[in-house]
This record gives sequence, structure tokens and C-alpha cells, in this order.
Amino acid sequence: MKDLTEGKLNQELEYAKSIGNDTLQKCIDRIKQNDWYFDAESSISNDFAPRSFYFQRIDKYDQQLGNGGIIFHGPHDGYGSGSAPSFSVSLDDDPQPHWQIHWKNRTYRPPLTVFVRPCLTGCKRPPLS
Repeated sequence: MKDLTEGKLNQELEYAKSIGNDTLQKCIDRIKQNDWYFDAESSISNDFAPRSFYFQRIDKYDQQLGNGGIIFHGPHDGYGSGSAPSFSVSLDDDPQPHWQIHWKNRTYRPPLTVFVRPCLTGCKRPPLS
């Protein structure tokens, strides 16, 4: 995972430890686990919302697999009520500060070279869509 946060991620991990909260570390671990599963690499950068991050997952063919945010929910946003400044809804009704992954998955399409194979008997090529 590429950390493009210029040290903010480490600061937030320290803050999370100081309040006894492990949800940010669990989010990071989950992204790393999915990177391994999809043979991809995620880049994480700063988000506009306080204590939050944006990430993007790119596969080995340089195709985007998904993107989203690690959003901090707390009293500043009504614990994920959808209000400013995060504009994100939390499905967890626990009134404790926490981080959650909010993301959009892109439908995976392997590169066209995967479909190239010798055809000796007039076989049809699979549809591209």
C-alpha cells in the first residue's frame, strides 16, 4: 500500500491508539488484505473530511478496481448521520468515534490478452462486454 498522506496517516493511527480505538488499523489491514487477494496495490491519500482518507486500488494491469474513503465518524458529523463535514452515513449506530471504509467497487474486467488463444476449429471469440 502506498502512503501518500505526508505523515497524516501515522498521526491518525497514533491518535486512534491514544483514545483506545483500533478501527482505523482494522480498516488499513482490510485494505491490505484485499490488495493481496486481488493482486493489486492501493494508494491512500488525504481526504477533505477531518481525520479521513481517500484510497484507490489499482491492479497489476494498471486498471482501477475501486476507490473510496476511510471515513472518521464522531460528534463532528453526528456519528455518521450524513451531515457535514464528512457527508457519509454510518450503518453502525454505536455513538463512539470510529473509522469505516466507504467504497465503490469497479467491476473487474481482465485485459483482452487473457482471451487470446489459438483456435484451430473455427471457435468463436467470447464477447468483450
